Amino acid sequence: MLSILDKLYERATETPDKLLYCFLNQEGVEKESYTYREFLEQTRRIAAHLFHNYSLAQGDRVLLAYPPGLEMICAFFACVQLGIIPVPVYPPTANGFQSALYKMTFIAKDCEAAAVLTSRTYYWSMKLNLAKKRIARFQFNGDFISRLKWIITTDAANQSEINFPERHSEILFLQYTSGSTNNPKGVKVGHQNILQNCEAVVDHLPVGVSWLPQYHDM
Repeated sequence: MLSILDKLYERATETPDKLLYCFLNQEGVEKESYTYREFLEQTRRIAAHLFHNYSLAQGDRVLLAYPPGLEMICAFFACVQLGIIPVPVYPPTANGFQSALYKMTFIAKDCEAAAVLTSRTYYWSMKLNLAKKRIARFQFNGDFISRLKWIITTDAANQSEINFPERHSEILFLQYTSGSTNNPKGVKVGHQNILQNCEAVVDHLPVGVSWLPQYHDM
């Protein structure tokens, strides 16, 4: 079975101490980074946290709602290791909250999401914004999102047992369009799609720099 994990495992074995990901703030200052070894350890810790503490089954869809940073990438690969299908979404914030919440709710219902993976900081930001909308008596559609299981992956730092059965899903992730002109539309992206795309773009080991949001439909 083709899997993007094969390349990760291969590189983690060959160059474990080589830099894999680095996140810079708007001033260009490094905020966090992972070598191949560190990244693989973190993804396995999150995967073990999900496996041992939550009843998520192979093939379940989970939303990934994170502020900018590397935690979402770690959570994405953790899902892949468990055969869970990640669905990156724009995390609603105070600015344009109602519109973003509608899109997130639509996506959650459309893909039949079983849970939302997020960081602790964003979890409390979301809770605060949901409470404000209730108090302000806005037209509110956040009840569905509130009832979903919210899983804080940063809690995986406390996970002592890191063994779990690795599983596979033919669907790597679901990518939704922005929903700027109509309701978001989902596309199934497989492991082979990504592997072939990578081979078509570069024939060497590149150093990539990107400003695009992690949930972007590119």
